[in-house]
Amino acid sequence: MSTSLPAPETAYLNALSAVLQQTLGPMLVGVYLFGSAAYGAYEAGLSDLDVQAVIAQAVIAQPLTEAEYRALATAISHAALPCPARKLEFVLYTRAAVATPSRRPQFALNFNTGAGLPGHLGLDPAAEASHWFVLDIALGRELGRALMGPPPAEVFAPLPREWVLSALHGFRSIPEHP
Repeated sequence: MSTSLPAPETAYLNALSAVLQQTLGPMLVGVYLFGSAAYGAYEAGLSDLDVQAVIAQAVIAQPLTEAEYRALATAISHAALPCPARKLEFVLYTRAAVATPSRRPQFALNFNTGAGLPGHLGLDPAAEASHWFVLDIALGRELGRALMGPPPAEVFAPLPREWVLSALHGFRSIPEHP
């Protein structure tokens, strides 16, 4: 299975990683490519780029303020850094949040952006369906690719099979059209 991507996507992922390194500094543990782009099934013009990043937990409860999370989203938005894929699906976790298994992964930021899309900024894991995050972590841990930092299996804890199956069930129960 090939994991090579078209040149624009590769350049974009390099630029995105650089923005994350510049913005998050030494707090950044790693940047990970998940989804079809990591698994060798990426289709230009149809696929998303799924990127997860992990930061070290700060001494305080939240490593960044809400304003800093919003500034990060602005820095990686399509307006600031045009995504050549259909969209960027970006999730930021603290290392503590992914070091132990959770049925409701506690992201710090969930951000989707792309050409012609309104974008989505989520800062509250309780307000979003958790099955997407469970599936991303389970697959990404096994098949994801580190853009920088240690391999995903060293950062993301394994999830019990029953949780993954339950998440798949949650995925299938979502109506295609609201």
